[in-house]
Amino acid sequence: MLTDDKPSIFGFLALCLVLCVSIFSVISIIHWFESSIQQNAKEHEELLIKGNHIESFVVDKHYDSGLGLDIPESYSIKLYVNDYLKTLEVSESEYSSIEVGKKVKVIEYKDRVVLDN
Repeated sequence: MLTDDKPSIFGFLALCLVLCVSIFSVISIIHWFESSIQQNAKEHEELLIKGNHIESFVVDKHYDSGLGLDIPESYSIKLYVNDYLKTLEVSESEYSSIEVGKKVKVIEYKDRVVLDN
């Protein structure tokens, strides 16, 4: 019976094949993951262009009486929207009806947030 201590060419080719398949699998998974992230970002971007209807907490209200004829009085509220604080100018009636600590319906756009009436 003959024994060969040298690695066979078939073992080497099998190892190369397994290595190539593994590399291809890893690259495919990375590509799928990146395309999934890009798709989600694109969908979120489109949603913000059209407007995302959400509820947001009112964390503060501010009234500024103005300084005379040139600067009118103003009403603003501070909202907690998707981990950010946003300040909105509102009318006197909206200011009166909104309570700190309560949720209000808003529409989130890419560049601004507005009350959803």
